[in-house]
Amino acid sequence: MRTRLDAFMDARRGPVRAVLARARARGELREEIDAELVADLLAGPVFTRVLVTGMPLEADLAARIVDAVLGGVLAHPLGSPEG
Repeated sequence: MRTRLDAFMDARRGPVRAVLARARARGELREEIDAELVADLLAGPVFTRVLVTGMPLEADLAARIVDAVLGGVLAHPLGSPEG
């Protein structure tokens, strides 16, 4: 089962890794960012709501999660002179 779960999750995380790699290559992300951790940070709140808290998945939840995570990983945070 672990092998199947790993394959399932890898197929879903692969596109996130690719987006992060492209952003890093363009200088949009700090070099030291751990892509696996960022993928966890993006997916974790959704899993928490679905499996733990039962809180609703509002229409803007994904955008709010991305904004919160990006604040910590962007090379030049939004609103900064360089951003």
